[in-house]
Amino acid sequence: MAVLCGMAGCLAGCVKPKEFSEIPYLEYRSATISGYIDPTGDTVPLLDLTFYFQDGDGDIGTDGDETVLFFALQEKLNDSLYEQVYAVDDQGERFAIEYRYMLHPIEPVTANGAVYGTMTWRMEEFSDIAREFNGHTIRFAIWLFDRKQQKSNVIHSEDIRLSDYQF
Repeated sequence: MAVLCGMAGCLAGCVKPKEFSEIPYLEYRSATISGYIDPTGDTVPLLDLTFYFQDGDGDIGTDGDETVLFFALQEKLNDSLYEQVYAVDDQGERFAIEYRYMLHPIEPVTANGAVYGTMTWRMEEFSDIAREFNGHTIRFAIWLFDRKQQKSNVIHSEDIRLSDYQF
């Protein structure tokens, strides 16, 4: 019996850690709209986007102030067609509406330095989007860059119908 347990311990110790690609990978999980009462007594909608991530060399996030996590706003035009949403600056230049965030480094979870898990990102700017696109259906394209500037795959949130929010 002792020999079998010893061998099992040896086998368990030899289990290879999970290996993932060095290029970050994302999977969409969910969108949750909630609200809070601001200091003026108004209800402000918030959006929490949840997604799964993995990266084989664990270099997601940055210690600097560079943006590495991106959300691009898209509007649904019909059953299967979405269009990137653009704004125009003071000089008349058109630019895609994207939300850019810093993401602090994520601690490795495997012996080989890989990272993986589920992340929920709160978009506090959602109240402006909900007001501007009230009555429309939107979604977000989501991607990130690791410290080697390798871009993850692009995922999309589910459709979000913007209506009946208190502003």
